[in-house]
Amino acid sequence: WRPAYMEADQYLFVDLGARYYVTGVATQGRRAAKEYVTVYNIMYSDNGHNWFHYTNEDKIIVNFIGNKNDNGIVRNNFSDPFITRFVRFNPRQWNNFISMRVEIYGCPFTSSSFTFDGQTIAYYDATFIPLHNQQDELRLRFKTNYPNGVLFYAKGTQNNDYLAVELRNGSIFVGIDLGSTPERPGATIIQAGSVLDDYQWHDLAVIRYWKNVSVKIDQTVFYEESQSAFNGLDLDGKKYLISEFLYRKTCFS
Repeated sequence: WRPAYMEADQYLFVDLGARYYVTGVATQGRRAAKEYVTVYNIMYSDNGHNWFHYTNEDKIIVNFIGNKNDNGIVRNNFSDPFITRFVRFNPRQWNNFISMRVEIYGCPFTSSSFTFDGQTIAYYDATFIPLHNQQDELRLRFKTNYPNGVLFYAKGTQNNDYLAVELRNGSIFVGIDLGSTPERPGATIIQAGSVLDDYQWHDLAVIRYWKNVSVKIDQTVFYEESQSAFNGLDLDGKKYLISEFLYRKTCFS
């Protein structure tokens, strides 16, 4: 790709044809012309209209180091891969003229999708297959224009263990309790993100290892340590994927 004009607002737009789990990119310059891009950043979109910059955990746009000559291949892997259909390369610095040959690495993204009407649920019954884990990982991708509602809820029968994910005024609230006693309450609440009711896709990951809990919304990560005296999450009931977007009673406070 070589644009007709050498201007800072030029970009290369790639339609992958379907949604992919994108893990990295590689670039080259224009062979035998000494034309190549030395610094660029990446944007991505599900629909080709609403774009997001690839950023680090502090929401700072990542500028990737590109090429040092017109024929060498430079690959940049994403520490935080993303799911998208459209990828945009934005050259920031270049040698002589903007010229790029690119490759995008990843794999097709397949998932189970549910559409809720605000009063329906999906659940997994673990009553007879109780789960006791030292490590858990919950990943959801959602979009909604409702600011309040319950996204996920699971509870155990011992020591009041639970894991709940809610939207409150457009922000994610994750409540987790590895077990409480009268002497030591174990409930821990983590707030993450804002304006998540914008009817755009958002990626949520709740990851726990022993007492260490991280909540990642899109590309921002929040960390917290459980206040519980216990290390495991005992869930021996139903796990609910819920769509109560009319803001009824919350799962935790």
